[in-house]
Amino acid sequence: MEKEKDGFFQETLQVLQDYVDDRLLLLKIQVAEKTGTMVSFLLNILIITVLLFFVFLFGSFMLGLYFSDVFGSHLYGFGLVTLIYLVTLFMYLIFRKYIKTNFIMNAIIRLMFTPSRVEQDIEEDFYD
Repeated sequence: MEKEKDGFFQETLQVLQDYVDDRLLLLKIQVAEKTGTMVSFLLNILIITVLLFFVFLFGSFMLGLYFSDVFGSHLYGFGLVTLIYLVTLFMYLIFRKYIKTNFIMNAIIRLMFTPSRVEQDIEEDFYD
């Protein structure tokens, strides 16, 4: 009787250790997946930002030269482009709270709390 209890407790302890090991492995996989998703997202944002910077840079030169041709003066042409950017800056400053709070925070929350493929696979296996 005593050996059966010892065997039962050892078997239960082994099952518990296996369960904890499996949960730790699952946590590591989920963290790796979320980290990979976040790094991928940030890298894509960086690449898009650099490309958009060059588009705006050369587009600004083109627009400045066009307005210079229209107004007959480089000062007025590039000054108008500068004015357009200043108006854009002031519009951003007016609406920055909305942009920062809603858009960026929602994007981060959506990235962090969408179910991972591992979690979806576990749910499918559990409910099947």
